[in-house]
Amino acid sequence: MSAVSLNFGEIAYRSPDPRPGHVPGWDAAGVVVQAAADGSGPAVGDRVVTFGWSGAWAELRAVDTRRGPRDYGSWARPRSCSALPT
Repeated sequence: MSAVSLNFGEIAYRSPDPRPGHVPGWDAAGVVVQAAADGSGPAVGDRVVTFGWSGAWAELRAVDTRRGPRDYGSWARPRSCSALPT
């Protein structure tokens, strides 16, 4: 991940007793480091934005290619797509 956001919902409704290994976070932006084995989704090196119910605050994030990630190409940098650079 290159950047993440802090959304009201993920802060206000986070679990006071998270399960071991849980990584919070919904939105993130970054660069693909490993493409999907089946060839779906973006290629290694593509810049993407992602959404999921957890995992955005991790160093790396696996994303189901049927639900994202979305390529943001040259129109934006990761830090402009999310609130906090990592």
